[in-house]
Amino acid sequence: MHPKSLPSFAPLLFPILLFFINISCEEGCSECKTRSCGEVRDITHPFWFSGEQSPGPPGFEVKCNDSGLPVLVHSIGMSYSILQIFHNNRSLWLNNTKPADDDCAVPNVQFGLDDHFFISTANRELFLFHHCSGTGPENSTPTKCAHDDVYAILGGNYSDFPPPDLSCGCEVLATAPVYIPGGEEESPDRYVDLLKNGFLVEWWDDEGRCGDCRGSGGKCGSDHGTGEFVCHCPQRPDDPSSCSKC
Repeated sequence: MHPKSLPSFAPLLFPILLFFINISCEEGCSECKTRSCGEVRDITHPFWFSGEQSPGPPGFEVKCNDSGLPVLVHSIGMSYSILQIFHNNRSLWLNNTKPADDDCAVPNVQFGLDDHFFISTANRELFLFHHCSGTGPENSTPTKCAHDDVYAILGGNYSDFPPPDLSCGCEVLATAPVYIPGGEEESPDRYVDLLKNGFLVEWWDDEGRCGDCRGSGGKCGSDHGTGEFVCHCPQRPDDPSSCSKC
């Protein structure tokens, strides 16, 4: 006995079904589509665009500005544009949208992003010193800035290394995370360019695990290779959950 054949009009149903599936995805599911703005083409969950019918977490709201830059909407006192999103390890390359036009840029110490975001330890830490008694710190680069001698030192991974020796009597003017992709010059004498290049942040949406990590004195983050949650612990290796574990 032969199976019944499909009606002759059946092939016409498939395009119609695909059409309604696509409409349903666009109108009701921000997670199943990828959006773009300018050169950033992988803006997808948990990020979402202003005006969408199904908004996501407030801290991940993105607006495409008139210059074609995707900008994080909820940042306090600062304005950050997205240069690149790395979904595999939950990290985000950001840049201040108001870089200094002169050669004397001093970073704003205010971070101003939602609590879901954390400055990545994959950054380097840039130190700026001033009011030095005599010469600046060892291995520093002097820069004339606002009628004051400012010295720059490019440290190790952000928050993982102690600050440089200040036996010279200098005062810390500012510190800032800077992201240096592999192969680029690391000289602190171009510290303004380093600041304009931006920095990496990580995000995590597991409030329970993040709360345990913060309560133990750590910083929430993710493994740079696997994207799994880790707790960045001060002066000790990272832990999968909490810095309180021995």
